[in-house]
Amino acid sequence: IARLDDTRVFPLLAKLYDWRERFQREIDTRFAPETAGVLDAALLGNRYNLSQSASERFREGGTFHVLVISGLHISFLGGLVFLVVRRLTKRRVVQFALPAIIVWSYSIAVGAEASVVRAALMFTFAGLATIVFRQATSLNALGAAALILLIHSPKEIFDPSFQLTFLSVLAIVAIAW
Repeated sequence: IARLDDTRVFPLLAKLYDWRERFQREIDTRFAPETAGVLDAALLGNRYNLSQSASERFREGGTFHVLVISGLHISFLGGLVFLVVRRLTKRRVVQFALPAIIVWSYSIAVGAEASVVRAALMFTFAGLATIVFRQATSLNALGAAALILLIHSPKEIFDPSFQLTFLSVLAIVAIAW
């Protein structure tokens, strides 16, 4: 047991985790336990409250991946926020900054796994391209995200999760291209 209240904590990170805890508590109090477990998993990445029966139903239906926070969640959230902000303002800096802040806050709050960080980086690079009046390309965003993550932690190249997330997105981007 380690006493944490004497440890210095980054204030924004503490607020982010407090928000996540309050949000999870709200879900748990407003919904039935099985529904709350599914919402906790799908929105916050917390699969520990998921009932065995719900987990099995998602596996049998081949949709268990919906309960894992992934790049799809990040891209959808970022795209939705971007569309709303684009309707409210014409300023490119605001159109980039607000969605990027929300995407990164959510990414950190749900655990910042490899696929989540990759998607947040790609979203950031694509948004940054519009600020400097360039066309965003998926391959460049993917390559830049891989480069940043490997500079941060070169051993990640041997992690199967890292390899799978980048290879799957590379396949999707290459086929779409």
